[in-house]
Amino acid sequence: MKIALIGGTIFLGRALTSAARTAGHTVIHLNRGKSNPDADSDILTITGDRSDPDALKSLIDHAPDVMIDTCGYSPGIVKLSSDAAAAAGIPYCFISTVSVYVGWPTHSTAESSPVHPCPDDNAAVTGETYGGLKARCEDMVRMSHPDKHIIVRPGLIVGPHDVSDRFAYWVRRIDEGGAVIAPEGPDYPTQFIDVRDLADFVLRLIESGMRGTFNADGPVVPLGTLLETIQASSPVDSRVVYVLGDVLSENGVQPWSELPLWIPGLTGTDGSTDTLKATQHGLLARPLSETVTATREWLVSDTRSVKWVRTLTKEKEQSLLSIL
Repeated sequence: MKIALIGGTIFLGRALTSAARTAGHTVIHLNRGKSNPDADSDILTITGDRSDPDALKSLIDHAPDVMIDTCGYSPGIVKLSSDAAAAAGIPYCFISTVSVYVGWPTHSTAESSPVHPCPDDNAAVTGETYGGLKARCEDMVRMSHPDKHIIVRPGLIVGPHDVSDRFAYWVRRIDEGGAVIAPEGPDYPTQFIDVRDLADFVLRLIESGMRGTFNADGPVVPLGTLLETIQASSPVDSRVVYVLGDVLSENGVQPWSELPLWIPGLTGTDGSTDTLKATQHGLLARPLSETVTATREWLVSDTRSVKWVRTLTKEKEQSLLSIL
């Protein structure tokens, strides 16, 4: 199979490229050549902006069997690539997000749950507009491909090459040792999907000719289980100090950004993503320890000067520990 991939050199695109090549497929990239230009340098790459009709034509001229869009945020721009693929009879796979759901992350969501309205097709992407814009991008794909679309709505994507620090923070912080502040308690629920599991699932949908909309997320994992799994393979000793959310908020600790995976008020399976449909169509979750190991190996081998500026600083953590 010949797979056209819009993007391809960042995080999910890298995982999709690797999984597709391992499965024996041919991959073609369309990207601007600005991010990780040396990644997969032996892959046929069309350098250009996805909004450029000539670049899209060059991609389609290679007669791919399917087009995967990993980086669509603007409805108008997604419409350009989706319409171009439809005109050539090429099925379209759009990677969306569970952020489209009105109830996420405080209520459980299934594929039929209400989604955010789009405020304006030309709105800037912000935390407030992101979900509505992605939902509108989905609409564009469905309109151009009523019978030949795949829409995948992943939850928090984690694993190697994720520079967001939303999962890697816990691995690197525990590997620094000492007292580690964590939110709420060991039973606090978290949910995420390994980027490689997501890539494998997308390929299964494409290879089987499946169509439709699918949530894609991992199982709900208690925070204590996650941190204990990281500690079990850590080269240093650490001690987790759980702090109630009210205390964290009173001391200016920002949820999700400074302490990743923390959304105040969640208990049990609140906010969990229903993945029954996806698991019935081949979504599998690898052992948590494999995600931890791969993330740690990437952190150790990464030679870039990544600055973790959003997550909790050691200074702020120590200041909070001193008053507990």
